[in-house]
Amino acid sequence: MSAAVLLSADRWFKGLAMATGAEGLWENAFGLPVDFRLFLNPGIVFSLPLPDLVFWPTATLAGGALICALAKTWRPQPAVATALIFVVLGGLSNVVDRMLVGSVIDYLIFFDLSAVNIADGMILGGAIGAYWITRKDGKNGSFAAGGRG
Repeated sequence: MSAAVLLSADRWFKGLAMATGAEGLWENAFGLPVDFRLFLNPGIVFSLPLPDLVFWPTATLAGGALICALAKTWRPQPAVATALIFVVLGGLSNVVDRMLVGSVIDYLIFFDLSAVNIADGMILGGAIGAYWITRKDGKNGSFAAGGRG
């Protein structure tokens, strides 16, 4: 449920960022070093460039692997599956951007250096959660090899 709420919020904020553009809604709100404005990221993590010829096959394989991992963990490890749902939905939101706009729509700009969105947080949080759970429960037929209990 919370993954769906975060996905909906991300899509809404992306629409708002597209509507307000580079002017954005605020700069340094409440004295915090964060701005809300549109940043179209044509690259991957940290805006690293990756040609479409490489991106789309890689994204397809990664998405397929995540779906398989989600299916594999659904019943035996529901906590891992829940974490993977965050990764899948966050990735899906960013892939939809790339399909529709040609870039990922980022809207939170920290220190005028780093642009992110809620979907990025979902991916990172879900990946960390899945890793942490599998390391914690490693003795119980963990999804990840080499886990410790």
